[in-house]
Amino acid sequence: MIVARHEYTVASGRADEALAWLREVRDWESYRLIYPRGCQISAMTVGRVHKVVVEAEYASLEEYLACLRSATRQKEYAAWRRRQGDLCLDVYGCYRHANGAAEELEGAPSLA
Repeated sequence: MIVARHEYTVASGRADEALAWLREVRDWESYRLIYPRGCQISAMTVGRVHKVVVEAEYASLEEYLACLRSATRQKEYAAWRRRQGDLCLDVYGCYRHANGAAEELEGAPSLA
């Protein structure tokens, strides 16, 4: 079991807008493909930096990457990526095994 985590750094004052956007896209097919078991969405502030954090569980890294590949084939995924680009200053992704060891995702399709 792994937990994938994406941290979206958003501009000051746009965290609420980013959270609203993520709530809106929950009904999109590409969203359901990436997060087949659902996900946890939260917001946090570290000093002047605002982040929206999305975490989801997968059986394995292979399952996670297969979910990403399926989602990127959907037409609406391009709209998702454009909107992400408008709202986010930076995107960081990592995953951790159930035992807690974290590893950075390098070159994962959703993190470009």
